[in-house]
Amino acid sequence: FGLLVNGRDSGMVYGAQQEPGWTWQDGGVHELSGAVGLTLHDKTGQFGRCSSVILTRDLNYTPRVDVEAFKKERARLTGVSDRIRRGKAYDVIVVGAGPAGGCAAIAAARMGAKTALISDRPVLGGNASVEIGVPVQGAAKKHHGKPVRETGIIEEAGRIELAEGAEKALGREARHFTVSRPFEQMANAEPRLDVFENSWLEDARKEGAQIREVILRDTLTGERTVLSGKMFIDCSGDAWMGYHAGADERVGREARSEFNEAEAPDQADGITMSGCLRGASKDCCRNFFYTTAKAATPQPFNPPPWLYDFPEVGWENGRGTGERLLGIAQHGTWWLEHTGDIDDLWNPEFARDELIRVNYAFWSHMKNKWPGRDQLANYSMEYIPFMVGKREGRRLMGDYVMNANDALEGRTFKDAIGHTGWSLDVHAPKGILSTIGPNGANLKIPIGEIPYRCLYSRNVDNLLMAGRCASATHEALGTVRIEASCAVTGQAAGTAAALALLHKTTPRGVYEKHLDELQQQLLKDDQHVPGVPNRDPADLARDAEVRASSMRTSAMAGHMVQKERWLPLSKWHRGEFFRWEAGKQLQSVKLYLEAAADRDVTLHVREAQDGNDLSAAKDVATITRKFSAGAKEWVEFPVNAVVSSPYAWLYLEAVDEVQWCSGAPVRFGSFRIYKGKAPSWTTVEVSSMVLQLNPEPGGAVKWQPANVVNGVARPTLDGKANCWESDPGRALPQWIELTLKRPSKVGAIHCVFDTDLTESLPTQRRDPFPAACVRDYTLECFVNGAWQQVVRTCGNFQRFRRHQFTQITTDKIRLTVEATHGAPTASVFEIRVYADGAPALMG
Repeated sequence: FGLLVNGRDSGMVYGAQQEPGWTWQDGGVHELSGAVGLTLHDKTGQFGRCSSVILTRDLNYTPRVDVEAFKKERARLTGVSDRIRRGKAYDVIVVGAGPAGGCAAIAAARMGAKTALISDRPVLGGNASVEIGVPVQGAAKKHHGKPVRETGIIEEAGRIELAEGAEKALGREARHFTVSRPFEQMANAEPRLDVFENSWLEDARKEGAQIREVILRDTLTGERTVLSGKMFIDCSGDAWMGYHAGADERVGREARSEFNEAEAPDQADGITMSGCLRGASKDCCRNFFYTTAKAATPQPFNPPPWLYDFPEVGWENGRGTGERLLGIAQHGTWWLEHTGDIDDLWNPEFARDELIRVNYAFWSHMKNKWPGRDQLANYSMEYIPFMVGKREGRRLMGDYVMNANDALEGRTFKDAIGHTGWSLDVHAPKGILSTIGPNGANLKIPIGEIPYRCLYSRNVDNLLMAGRCASATHEALGTVRIEASCAVTGQAAGTAAALALLHKTTPRGVYEKHLDELQQQLLKDDQHVPGVPNRDPADLARDAEVRASSMRTSAMAGHMVQKERWLPLSKWHRGEFFRWEAGKQLQSVKLYLEAAADRDVTLHVREAQDGNDLSAAKDVATITRKFSAGAKEWVEFPVNAVVSSPYAWLYLEAVDEVQWCSGAPVRFGSFRIYKGKAPSWTTVEVSSMVLQLNPEPGGAVKWQPANVVNGVARPTLDGKANCWESDPGRALPQWIELTLKRPSKVGAIHCVFDTDLTESLPTQRRDPFPAACVRDYTLECFVNGAWQQVVRTCGNFQRFRRHQFTQITTDKIRLTVEATHGAPTASVFEIRVYADGAPALMG
């Protein structure tokens, strides 16, 4: 880059001296007088950058290069004191404001702890911020049709983002899913939470085995502040607080012998997963890897000599072909990564530059060598973002180190605090140069558990960690690092920190003496803890008698179609994937069809061994029915065959002049499928085909009112609905009523509604308000012989609602659902009743 003096180039080219790292470069002697304009000028477009410009009359002056001396000289010349200013004292200090840190801080503050949230950026959200825009994905993305999405604070944030995005969207597509706005909104609503943005953690001070203070430097002014605390949570991604505190740590890959992980290398090394470059558009409505522009004429790209050369053989493995690869070339993708031996931790700027190099190398390959390069002839590279979405850095060691086998085998833990479900997504160590494909092994895992012992340091007594900093091996990090899992560990860490203060103990002490209380508090705050039901002794509803105005008894009915859409069979095989009770006979199937001409319609039924298995080539049954022109009706196909697998799927053969209705509510464990000439099936998880199974899968499962107090606030993987649902044949409003064992003081009621946990939050941008979610409702208490309204809510879009009101004495509580976001039935998973909803204050 250059320096313009009053608009004229000074004649020097800076940054071309071939020295590694930051250094000073002499700009020569200039005569300046009066008002002078100095302008940095990027000459190459390769992100030339400058930290400081010094003007001096002393021609013998040489500024220092080493960092500490530079800091002192900068303080002297700018007048910003390097003295450390004393800040506030806090109960809990959280460093890092991504999904882990944001959830940790909000959880701790809601528990009554005076909390500080430290972010080195000007926005909250970390990788999931508007700056970088990594979507909050989790178990639901990898377990299609299963109700396994992570809930709690991240669900609350996601629903806020989806609702606001829906209001601001142009047309049908909402803005890109990030958590910056909801985290800011939620943080501002917590009076016990202070947010420190643009604050870099510079150091941590200890007394013995405990951290006492952290030192922050303002990234804009250079000012330094010290904050004192009692509990500390490291959610910085690279575990910088743990590093400064001397916590036991690991970087890189463990040897196979350490944990018997099949994909681990023979010898331990320092290889980590590369991040990738991402950025936001000007309106923050979408995020991208890079952008290109199409011109009317060919746009050549002459590659600079510093680009990567891709391997001649094998580089294309797993990277796509044809139209898919063309789209990737135009917009970039997640596997534009550097090799894993580049140090993201201690040399992040160089690592970022390597990613710029990767992006240009890929663009050059696609423009100049790819067989389909003619399709890119008129395209030019427009912009490469400069923010890195990191995947791996330093990990802190806890009392337990989660490993790949824990995830692969779905191991259970008595100290579970949440679940995983994303695959062991450990990227190829050679990044863009990999010939084994970009994903590495990427092993699918069952829904598993995260132990609490992974969330506190084994040698720093008051340090917890969450997200990428958690105690896990490199291989296990492949699932723990995913944004929704980070949020789960963050909420657990924040809750545990507050409980440790409440009981005057350490995070380890919470594990040893207060584990059940931790798990119950997480459930109370709507975070799913596998295998742990509601045992909260303060919940007055646990032994209540429950009745309702009506109850659903059938899993499907024709009048339950919400958004009727007729899908032609002329070019497509169409079908449905669904759960089944293995070994049970499927007697018949009814499909809602329409015909424009007389046709034979053929149905195929096949088995499936898991929740996304479409590999079966043999039919359990094949049935052909004649269908008459002009008919629009239910058509029954007698099957009378035993389905021996836990899942099954059916489809109609492609046939002209026939349509099949879609738009049914997505039944538990189901999704629709279709296939044209291609050999593989396409799955669509957001809607179902209109059909009836006889018998319905999980036929013994009822939607009885008592489900709202059975201790489980979501559908389970074995098919239990665990909710009350009203009769779809009876119009809303519908009510559900709890009768307590005895008249009690009541000041808080918690409700859990249905926001369709089978879909990931980013996927729900298409329909940000799930049809089954309760929209308008009232809560009433029976007082002195009459019903007294205590809550009236309109426009709800949240799954979990906590209502507090002036305490009254009652023995009956009634929830009346007046409207949903489209479903004809009222659906409620849980109702809790408390004497008081206020948190226990830390003091």
